[in-house]
Amino acid sequence: MATKVGGYCFIPDAETVFKLVKVLEKSENDKTLTVVDFERQNSPPVKVKEETTVAVGSLEELENPPSDLIKLQYVHRPGILHTLRSRFSKDEIYTSIGQILVALNPFKWIPGIYEQQMMLQYKNRKYNLSDQPHVFAISHDSFNDLAYGQNQSLIISGESGAGKTEATKQCLNYLAFIAGSSSGIQGKILKASPILEAWGNSKTLRNNNSSRFGKYIEIWFDKHHSIIGSSNTTYILEKSRVVRQEAGERNYHVFYQLLKGATPQQLLNFHLISSENSRVNLESFHYINQSGCIEIEDVDDTKDFQEANDAFNEIGFLEEDKWSLYRIIAGILHLGNIRFIGSSEESAIDAPSEAHFQYCANMFQVDVEEFKRCLLFRKITSGGKRKSVVFAPYAPAAAMDNRDALAKEIYRRCFDWIVAKINYLMYSDHVVAHQMIGVIDIFGFEIFKKVSLQSAVVLYFVIHLCF
Repeated sequence: MATKVGGYCFIPDAETVFKLVKVLEKSENDKTLTVVDFERQNSPPVKVKEETTVAVGSLEELENPPSDLIKLQYVHRPGILHTLRSRFSKDEIYTSIGQILVALNPFKWIPGIYEQQMMLQYKNRKYNLSDQPHVFAISHDSFNDLAYGQNQSLIISGESGAGKTEATKQCLNYLAFIAGSSSGIQGKILKASPILEAWGNSKTLRNNNSSRFGKYIEIWFDKHHSIIGSSNTTYILEKSRVVRQEAGERNYHVFYQLLKGATPQQLLNFHLISSENSRVNLESFHYINQSGCIEIEDVDDTKDFQEANDAFNEIGFLEEDKWSLYRIIAGILHLGNIRFIGSSEESAIDAPSEAHFQYCANMFQVDVEEFKRCLLFRKITSGGKRKSVVFAPYAPAAAMDNRDALAKEIYRRCFDWIVAKINYLMYSDHVVAHQMIGVIDIFGFEIFKKVSLQSAVVLYFVIHLCF
């Protein structure tokens, strides 16, 4: 479509990718256009190459963009971005593309957007995906399509900070609302979220509640389309975050929630405070003080700790199991404070950190001498049927790496145990299950200054899965 004088077109822009402009002059000799910013027509005119522009078919369509991108008269990148930007500026964060829903994270809470009254609009079919796009609409469509005898899947993907965790949560909220259950199991399914977020989410540079693992959730329905159970499958927890975080990021939420939410007596039992000082110093723990970020604006770790505790209780975790998990978290915090000294051939635990070593062994409930040998020596097994075992000492740097590897593996096993326990408590006989809806929350992709091997593998997986 040719660009005419007096018409409109998009030009590349460093800040907004594409900018809408009005054409003032057109030169056939050097194929250039003189244009002015559409939104600021008193700004100085600029010259651009015509080949870099994208002509606009209808200005009315740009001023009143459709809620479904399929309805665009001319479909091109500038038009799509303009539509999304225009709707986003009016707090309309959802836009549809047929059966696909595009969501833009507003990084703020929009009143009424997820309340029960809104759910009723979609349940009663007053709103639909094309005219009023919403995560409730696509969840409703998947539930309705169960009537055709086919299991359904909702795939939630996007870059880190795009809002995948919240979208997944709202999908589950709507399915629980519309389907319900005779046993109340839908309430337990929703209560799994605070637990998984505490143990699997953290603050990153782009997101205050970023999920650091992939998850696939199946919601099971009986022949009457009532919820009868669910299961969670998790993928590749970012273990490296347990021992190291980028500047401005945090470790997993559970560390901060325990330190801020537990009572003084509980903290004393975990040796996280002393009898002389009842105030916990979060910055004294190596595994959470490296990034310079302890607090998150508008996040109450104390309140979230209580919410996670209540969720443990409501789902059916034993009190003993719950506090065993927190005891292990305390042990990991002490483990991170253990330092090593020595030569290039052997190492020993630094005297100032001896107390943390003792506390750590106590929290892990292991023999002190065996634990010390695990930290300072590596086990080498050689031979065939007649095996021989040798213990070779670590140098201080290697002992530190060994310590970090132990912390990561212990945390990973705790996380896997929690997921398995939730699945056990949500279990329903598969013979009774008639159909299911699967919700998969794919990893976010990011750019790091320093990329660990695990992060590189995750990024490779995500890029190939999505594209």
